[in-house]
Amino acid sequence: MQPGTVDLKRLENKNGETDFLAKLIQQVVRKDEHPDALVFAGPKALVDENVPRDSLKGVGAVEYPVFYLNYNLHPQEVPWRDAIGRAVKLFRGTEFTITRPRDLGAAMTDMVAKTVRFRETRKAASLASH
Repeated sequence: MQPGTVDLKRLENKNGETDFLAKLIQQVVRKDEHPDALVFAGPKALVDENVPRDSLKGVGAVEYPVFYLNYNLHPQEVPWRDAIGRAVKLFRGTEFTITRPRDLGAAMTDMVAKTVRFRETRKAASLASH
């Protein structure tokens, strides 16, 4: 692997960005690990195509909260959901738009609260089933 380089085959693929995102999500979600949450962070991923629903539905149910922190300095210029946001919505995740530092603080507070609540609910359900 050479950081900072892109394989020519990826550039030739019309839906390379979408395929990359779909494969990344599939790899992360299908692992045997059970993280507390799955968090995407970064600027909006504006690509021509959406991640195909079929490729994500095959992944199955996600057993932890999913969050997307997208940095968008001017949200009124790009108000629609991007490819990552649409994928997160399929998993019933939460998307946060970060424009100022306080937005990040509020998002982190909300993410921690939702993650703790999810873990407590899951633990209570596990105890009730035994």
